[in-house]
This record gives sequence, structure tokens and C-alpha cells, in this order.
Amino acid sequence: MSDCLVIIDVQKGFLSPATEDVPSNLKTLLTRRHFDHFVATQFINTPDSPYVSRMGWTGLMENTPSTQVDPFVAQVSERIFQKKIYSCFTDEFREFLAQNSIDRLYFVGIDTDCCVLKSCTDAFESDIPFEVLLNYCASNGGSRSHEAAITVMKRTIGASQMNTAL
Repeated sequence: MSDCLVIIDVQKGFLSPATEDVPSNLKTLLTRRHFDHFVATQFINTPDSPYVSRMGWTGLMENTPSTQVDPFVAQVSERIFQKKIYSCFTDEFREFLAQNSIDRLYFVGIDTDCCVLKSCTDAFESDIPFEVLLNYCASNGGSRSHEAAITVMKRTIGASQMNTAL
């Protein structure tokens, strides 16, 4: 059995003043803690997505520089999973977990209140042990959105899944 660090959506289009510390913080994390596997996700928006049709959001469109994964994250990740949804729990991701006997996940990345929250909720509902490493997450909505996500996670997945010690 093994564990896996899941680095969620640390890519050019999600890096902003509110999230710009995430890549350097991840470098610090990787000097403090060993993980058996490191993977990343890459969000890609499409013209026919609900993000466009329901929200009018056209950021991180396919085949644009905004979708580029942070160079450090791309370097350390053994695999990058492309996704068109909030959650990392695609069929391809689930298959990777099974093939590598991964029995524990650690979540970090951007945005705490969207993709990190949804991925953690999906891990919880799949009964996969996990922790969200809050010191290595951020939100483009700023600290208020990040803190709101923490409040929601305490209620939906339990405070014991949240770690601020690493």
C-alpha cells in the first residue's frame, strides 16, 4: 500500500497574487515530507462546458497558455491528469489509484473553495483515507474564500481530515 500527494490545478491561469505562494510552499513541503507518489491535475475548460454556458467563465480554455502546469509541479509529478470538472476523481485517476495500490491521499493546490473542496468530498464519499494540507492550498477568491472552504470542509468531511501541521 502507498500514499499519494495530489497537487490540484497549480497552473498558470490559476496563479494570482492570492495563490502565487503555492508553488514555493510545495517546494518546502517536499523537503519536509516524503510521499510514495506525486501527481498533479490540470483543469481544461472547453467551449461547451457548464463553466461557459452557466457561469459565463471562459478562463483556462483548451489549447491556451493559461492551462500550463507550473514548471516545478510538472517536474515533480509522475503523472498529470487532465480534467474538465472540479474533482480529480476521473476514471483515469481512479484507475491510477487502483493500479498503484494507493490507500491514502494528501490534497494540496488551488482553489481551496472549488477543486480542492470537491476532490476532498469525492475522496470522503469514496471512503478513501485522505488529508487536505491546508498550508499548501489557496483560493483566487482570497483568504475569505479559503477560510469559507475550511468551514465547509469541517462540516462536510470532518476537521480530522484537515492538517495544518506540515
